[in-house]
Amino acid sequence: MLIDYLPPYMREYLEMRQICESEDPEILTLKNGLNGIKNELFTETAVDEGLKRLESILGITASEGEGTEYRRFRILSKLLLSCGGLTQCLDALIDDGDYSIRLDCEALTLSVRLPLKNSMYLASVREMLDRTVPVNITLTVSLLYTKHGELKKYTHGELGDYTHKQIKEELYEQ
Repeated sequence: MLIDYLPPYMREYLEMRQICESEDPEILTLKNGLNGIKNELFTETAVDEGLKRLESILGITASEGEGTEYRRFRILSKLLLSCGGLTQCLDALIDDGDYSIRLDCEALTLSVRLPLKNSMYLASVREMLDRTVPVNITLTVSLLYTKHGELKKYTHGELGDYTHKQIKEELYEQ
């Protein structure tokens, strides 16, 4: 690795090759350390220290069982308050726009529903919306899943092609 930085005529000397070979592990360790530090600077790539620092700055208390992705989600939900619109914020937080929004301007109500698979994000989304949605709008944040009454239009044979989990979590999309 270091030998590549030497002029071609110096690469021929045994001493120079040995010096470069002995220093290569140290340089590799430094390079990996710098890459780790760089990764911790950005929310999308931070794993440990970067997330702890951001949680401390934003006043977020993480518990032992929270995974890295959920911790990133909570941080982003607080950081994205400055984005242009509600859907832009939700798109940045939730993959593939997998949520539904219903706004009734006359009744001044806003309903945001998340699929059951995103249930761990419910509290953070509610907190973000509480801070961003005007106070005069009644806000409802809930989970989106297939309810028993919605299954009446299907026969038992049609439902036999699905597992219970698919029926509960995915059938509402059809």
